[in-house]
Amino acid sequence: MTATTILKVEDLSLSQVRAIPASSAEAQPLIAHYVSGMNSELWSRLRPLSVVVVNSTDRSIVGYSVQWEFTLLDGKKQTRGYHYGRPDAVLDGGRTKIPPEHRVNARMIEPLASQLVFPMTQISHPTQLSHGISASSGDQLKDIELLTMESSGVVFKLDAVLLDNGVVLGPDTTQFADAYRSAFAGEQDIVRFIVTSAAAGVPDTDVIEEVRTRRDKSALAGDMEDNSGQVYNTSLFTYANEFLNVQKISGYESAVSVAREHLYQSPPHIASLNKQNR
Repeated sequence: MTATTILKVEDLSLSQVRAIPASSAEAQPLIAHYVSGMNSELWSRLRPLSVVVVNSTDRSIVGYSVQWEFTLLDGKKQTRGYHYGRPDAVLDGGRTKIPPEHRVNARMIEPLASQLVFPMTQISHPTQLSHGISASSGDQLKDIELLTMESSGVVFKLDAVLLDNGVVLGPDTTQFADAYRSAFAGEQDIVRFIVTSAAAGVPDTDVIEEVRTRRDKSALAGDMEDNSGQVYNTSLFTYANEFLNVQKISGYESAVSVAREHLYQSPPHIASLNKQNR
């Protein structure tokens, strides 16, 4: 496959979410602010498989699952992809939990906005790739380039998107909705324990010790769990670790306050509509 081969896309245009190859003329006005500050040599490598996801809905996209399907020269197929979604990105009783100044770094795609997406990373700010990419991302890019050279074609698939009200659009063959629910549960379980324990007057030393125990237990579970269990444990570990780090640096009350900010009072129901355009 050469750099001039057209990347095919399967998007959710029936649900008002489109995917546009970054090499197309239509994409140029949408990506100009991204690529203007990017390393030109890096962009020349990323461009053939880069895609612009365009949100034409009236809701913010707060998570998504994407795939690149490579058809190898022998007819076999290989897939690369990932999903992204912060557990605290959905609305709490119709209210956002992420301050406006943090929404860009949260990688949300606001209504009538777009985002540039790659097989191994994504840009949430125009200057993010101005100095190149990390070593791990570089290794992923080399893998993608090798696959591209050995392929007769590549199809980008926008498998699922999560709206801020909890609705999941798309075929969701990657079970993104299930993974997000597990991540959300892991976060909420640990922060709920922290907040309710503090409110009940449990000694701070006991709360800290229990959070540390739950964090360590989630890390030890590892591959013994199925995928949903692994996602749950990873999320619990992340937010337990956040609490312990904040407690160490800023004190117990500050750590409880951060946990309280994460705790949902009226979480949305994460539900798939299975809308797709094939």
